[in-house]
Amino acid sequence: EGFFKIADLYVPNKEGWEIQKSGLNESLENRKIHASKIAFSIFSSNNKEQILYLHLSTQCNYVGKISIINYQTFFSKIQLKSDTMFAFLLGIFLILIVYFHLLT
Repeated sequence: EGFFKIADLYVPNKEGWEIQKSGLNESLENRKIHASKIAFSIFSSNNKEQILYLHLSTQCNYVGKISIINYQTFFSKIQLKSDTMFAFLLGIFLILIVYFHLLT
């Protein structure tokens, strides 16, 4: 997600358009799905065609992969393990910075 300043999904409804915001410009508290990754909630009946518009704006030249997956897959243990491992490595890195800073 680090590359997308704006990630907005436009979903048609009876009143016009529902806009779900994600990306760096939107805080986690204001997102419909409180996740560090770009995520949108889409409900659709089986075999029903639906038009969606996705607005993406990046900070640099970047072409990302877009996948549509279900809720269970998004919040699977694999994803949690990946985020946990990243947080663990970041913690180790910060400890090393503080340790070497204290030595100098």
